[in-house]
Amino acid sequence: MEINLPKLKRLVKDSGLTQKEVARILNINRATVSSKLNGNVRFKRRELSALGRELGMTVEEVAAGKKKPKREDLLWQQLEWARKEADLKQRRIDELKAQLAESKQTIETLKARVQKLEEND
Repeated sequence: MEINLPKLKRLVKDSGLTQKEVARILNINRATVSSKLNGNVRFKRRELSALGRELGMTVEEVAAGKKKPKREDLLWQQLEWARKEADLKQRRIDELKAQLAESKQTIETLKARVQKLEEND
């Protein structure tokens, strides 16, 4: 199995795990973790599996150094985008309503002026 070490190192760092904690999870010493993350010693599949269990990922995701989004997460993301889009549309509608109200008020003011002028004639 191909392992993307730079991404795996980033994944471990981003997870907040220390090399000491990774060593405990993999049941190896910290120096060996460092050697593995630097590419001097290969990871065993069971080690990737143990790390994956800790991070809530599959062996393949750990080896690739990135978690594939779950369908549920993608759906939530799409829902959030739809909500943001709806909010933007509603704001635009509110802006147009305010402009319309201003225009109506301007028209009423102009009508009143015209009526006043006509009464004065």
